[in-house]
Amino acid sequence: MLLQRGVFSFVLGLAVALLAGPTLASGADREAFAAAKASIEADLAEGGDNAALSETIKADIRASLKRMAALFERNERVETMAEVDKVALFNEQERLNVLLATVDAEDQVVCERVRSTGSRMTSNKCMTRAERRKERESGAEWIRNLRPIGLNPGG
Repeated sequence: MLLQRGVFSFVLGLAVALLAGPTLASGADREAFAAAKASIEADLAEGGDNAALSETIKADIRASLKRMAALFERNERVETMAEVDKVALFNEQERLNVLLATVDAEDQVVCERVRSTGSRMTSNKCMTRAERRKERESGAEWIRNLRPIGLNPGG
């Protein structure tokens, strides 16, 4: 599994906290980061879910975690960080997400705002890359199987 649920919750909570401000930062603290870091490092170890990653990617992940840990060493919680540290933490989180996404990009969830046909209302539609590819392929198959009405394909 790319990220365990607890790690994913921390990652999502941290991103929301950094984007929305201190009111939503309740889960983004030193202790939650330490737990997420330990889980990621366990996944990188031999026998872990991400053990097959190249040593270069593992080193980059560990370096990113180290930079994030340094930011949490200076601050207990995200909301107590200076803006420059919040930006640095957000950028490290994005870098880490990209590195971890190399494990299996098909499992990455992608959300988009979509508008239903005949409506001005939009909604969020979230699917994994694999689900999106399958939906796209089935739509293309459906189009290929359509038979033109009123046309004689034989001549």
